[in-house]
Amino acid sequence: MIDMQKLRREFVRWMLLITLNNARASGGASENLLRQVINSEYADATALEVRGELDYLEERSLVKIIRHPDGHWVADITRWGID
Repeated sequence: MIDMQKLRREFVRWMLLITLNNARASGGASENLLRQVINSEYADATALEVRGELDYLEERSLVKIIRHPDGHWVADITRWGID
């Protein structure tokens, strides 16, 4: 039996890594841009979901997140995320 929630989480993480890899030259991507990309596949994706998956990727040293004092996040891929 296929676990659809697990499949979604993994696909969202993969999409985030691909997007951040493409945004390397510009120094990363804002969470708003990342959410728009995720919304292209999952229209019901929330900011909380995107942040949760970014946190997961950061815990594994695949991305680095800059949390600005005004509340918005900017993420960039690390060398391990590229590999």
